[in-house]
Amino acid sequence: YCNPTEPGMAIGIVQDGKVIYKNSKGIADLSNRLSINDSTVFNIASVSKQFTALMAFMAEQEGKLKLSDDIRQYLPELKNIPNKITIQQLANHTHGLPNYSDLTAMMGFDLATPISNEQAVETILSAKQANFKAGTKYQYGNSGFILLAEILKRVYEKPFRILLKEKIFEPLNMTHTSVVDDPNIIVSNKAIAYRKNGEFFSEHMNRQMECGSSNIHTTLDDFIKWSVNFKNLKVGTSSQIERLATKTVSISKDGDLGYGLGYLTETYKGLKTVFHGGGTAGYRAYILHVPEHNLSIVTLGNKESFDGLLVIKDLLEL
Repeated sequence: YCNPTEPGMAIGIVQDGKVIYKNSKGIADLSNRLSINDSTVFNIASVSKQFTALMAFMAEQEGKLKLSDDIRQYLPELKNIPNKITIQQLANHTHGLPNYSDLTAMMGFDLATPISNEQAVETILSAKQANFKAGTKYQYGNSGFILLAEILKRVYEKPFRILLKEKIFEPLNMTHTSVVDDPNIIVSNKAIAYRKNGEFFSEHMNRQMECGSSNIHTTLDDFIKWSVNFKNLKVGTSSQIERLATKTVSISKDGDLGYGLGYLTETYKGLKTVFHGGGTAGYRAYILHVPEHNLSIVTLGNKESFDGLLVIKDLLEL
C-alpha cells in the first residue's frame, strides 16, 4: 500500500485488548528523511469527534448538562436562531447550522489559512439563521462538534484541550496525544502531510485549528490505547461507549443511516462494524471495531491518496 521512500502509514490491530499486530511504513518528513514509527504524531481529523461525544456523556453524568438541552442555554450568541437545537443534534449532524467549512470557503480561506479554534467558534456563533430546522435533515459537517466543545469549555470553565487531557488522555496514558487549537503550536515528532503533484510531493498542511470536530494529534501507540478502551474500559462507562455507536438519525430519507454520536455502524458481510474516518489536507485516519470478535483496527497516514478504509476491509477479508 505504500512505497518505503514516500509518505506512508501506521497500522495497529487489537484483539481481546491485546495488540496482535502493529507496523509502520514510509516517510514522516521527506525533507529530513525521517521514517514513520510508533511515536510519529498524526492529525486524526474527524476521528476526534468521538472523543468530544464521550466527553459530553461524561459531562451529562456529572450533571453539567443534558443532551436534550437547548444549546442557546449555553450559547446565548445564537439567540436569534428561532428554533430549539439540542446538544445531541449538534453531535449527530441534524442541527441545521451552517457548515464551518462552507463559511470559511465563502470568506476566501483555505486549509492553509491559519485559524485558531477561538476564531472558528466566533465564525459559527455569528450565524443569524439556520440552513434548516433542527431534526428535519442530516448534514455531516464540523460546526456541531466545534460548538459542542465550546459548550464543554464553558460548563467546565477550562480550555477544551485541558479538559480532554485530564478526563481522557491522561487516564488512558495517551502521553503523546493532544488537542491542537492554535496554528502556532509546535507539535513534536509530527508527520508532515503530503499530496502528489505529478512525480513530486508537496506539503499539504492544515492550519485551521478548530477543535471538538477535529485536530486531535496522536501516535499509533496512543491510538491503539483509545481503541482498546472501546471494550476494555478505563474511561467512560459501557453504556456511554454503546451510545457513541447507537443510531440516532431517524429522519425518513436517512432512515438507514447508522450514525450515532461520533461513530457509524453498518453490517459488513454479516458482521456488525463500528467505525469512523478522518481526513484533512494530507492526513488520513481510520478506526474500526468488530464487537463480535472484540477486534479493532486503526490506521494513520500522511498522504492524501491513502485509503485507510480499503486497507481495513482487505484486512477483514483475512
